[in-house]
Amino acid sequence: MKIAVITGASSGMGREFVLQLDRQQKFDELWLIARRREALEEIGKETRAKVRAVPLDLTKRMIGREVFLNIDKDYGKAGKTILEVKDVWVSSNK
Repeated sequence: MKIAVITGASSGMGREFVLQLDRQQKFDELWLIARRREALEEIGKETRAKVRAVPLDLTKRMIGREVFLNIDKDYGKAGKTILEVKDVWVSSNK
């Protein structure tokens, strides 16, 4: 399973990045992180891949750190491919 985690996904370049990743059809799930749940859910209606809307304010450092540690712990060790992108972190686990 391939998962992409995109921060800042609700508008602008982040939103466009989500749509571009979806067009490539290389990911089974797109996890979208931004402050506005409604905007994330709207983008999810435009994608082929399953979308998980994660409304968070990553300007609060501990929240962002905890999110990515949990993603790595839960999915990285499960042998799933994860791509985390945009302003926070880039990692690939095969």
